[in-house]
Amino acid sequence: MIAYRDADNDGFGDPYQSINYPVALPNGYVTNADDCDDSNPNIYPGAPEICYDGVDNNCNGDFIDGCSQFTTQLRSNYCNAVLPSMNETIRASTNYVNELPNEVFVNAYRFRIKNLSTNQTGVIQKSNYLMKLFESSIVMYDCSFLIEVSIQLNNEWMAYGPGCIIHIPPVPNTIMDDMSCNQRVQNMNSIIRAKPIPVGSRYHFEVALIENGIAVETTNLIKVGASFNLLQLQGLSLKYSAEYSVRVKAEGSSPNGLVWSTDFSPPCSVFSPHLPEVRVEGCAEENGIHPTSLTTVIYVNPIGGVNNFRYTLSHEDGYSQTITSLQRTFRLSNFNQLQPLTPGEVYSLAVETMIYGYYYYGKDCNIKVPGGNGVQPNQNGIEEKNDFEKGIVFPNPSNDYFNLKWSNDTPKILHYTIIDRFGRIIEDKKTEYTKEGLLFGEDLPQGIYILQVKDEQKVWTEKLIKR
Repeated sequence: MIAYRDADNDGFGDPYQSINYPVALPNGYVTNADDCDDSNPNIYPGAPEICYDGVDNNCNGDFIDGCSQFTTQLRSNYCNAVLPSMNETIRASTNYVNELPNEVFVNAYRFRIKNLSTNQTGVIQKSNYLMKLFESSIVMYDCSFLIEVSIQLNNEWMAYGPGCIIHIPPVPNTIMDDMSCNQRVQNMNSIIRAKPIPVGSRYHFEVALIENGIAVETTNLIKVGASFNLLQLQGLSLKYSAEYSVRVKAEGSSPNGLVWSTDFSPPCSVFSPHLPEVRVEGCAEENGIHPTSLTTVIYVNPIGGVNNFRYTLSHEDGYSQTITSLQRTFRLSNFNQLQPLTPGEVYSLAVETMIYGYYYYGKDCNIKVPGGNGVQPNQNGIEEKNDFEKGIVFPNPSNDYFNLKWSNDTPKILHYTIIDRFGRIIEDKKTEYTKEGLLFGEDLPQGIYILQVKDEQKVWTEKLIKR
């Protein structure tokens, strides 16, 4: 004989707990296996059904045996409608609410969605009567869907109500985000955004470099996600302080596979950041810097992403030398090895940085070459002074001769001296002055010289540049 455990003492046994007994029925066991919940004495065959509690109280397999059924569906204005967007909110009808018994409440909604092109079915469960189609994994563009709604009363789910067909249009066109258009990005890797479409798969960005209002280069970037940065572009020059024009289109799934939207968006101007200014560290606006020796290390400020530095040292006498380096440092000796520098002279340094294949100018700096204090013609107590009303030299610079014109009180005999940049006397002569002027320097080699003209206890000086 087989006995079944009756743990809740309701007279009905648990079909999953049985024993064999020889003669007497053991205590706590019965001979039937009809209980569907042996832990609850209120659940057994023939028990009264409690509506909407989510329990089969009488064990007959019907959870709402004898209870009123309530169903709902989408609101009628959605049926056979073409939604303007997959992001459109869809609402279920709530007309049944006033008919519900006391103490019965709607706890949740289920939207059963059938893709009429693929016959796939999915369910979205919500705590209220609102849903959006893009929340389902089976939705696609250019497609129709059958949607049915079920409500949960207390703990009991009701049957689905009548279905309603909704149509979704083709993949929509999109646009660039207003927050990105006509803006200058802070960094080259700053995010540039488009407006995403619901369940969009990829985005096609067409980017053009604009110079003087004309697109001079164009590239395309296709990627997942409705955003990109300038560093992700290939085949397009990456420049600072430049204008880029961006257009976008979106891709989405349809019954025919992945499909692009029909048109690109209107162009959107995006401006690359201004280049951080490179400059010589410690360089004053007017005085520049005065290194103590030719081998003094001179630094420029650090800037991220620099591939190369280019330093050009120049002088008004025509001196111009350029060196390139991977380092943000240089020495005047680097230039002196290429072409000797004049001690005591002030040169102009231009600094350029190469970033993303282009050189950019920084802030110029005046650099005084150490050594040499200029001409010191007062060894005999003569005062050095320029009186610009005394004389004028022209042409200067000259690739031939110089002409010195003196004022009306010119002495008949002029004493002039020409000194090179190393302080050596090249010419020292007393000569007769005529009203046509004094012609000199025709045989001077190319370079920089100092002209001294002595007049009684004063000396007049002028720098000469020979081409």
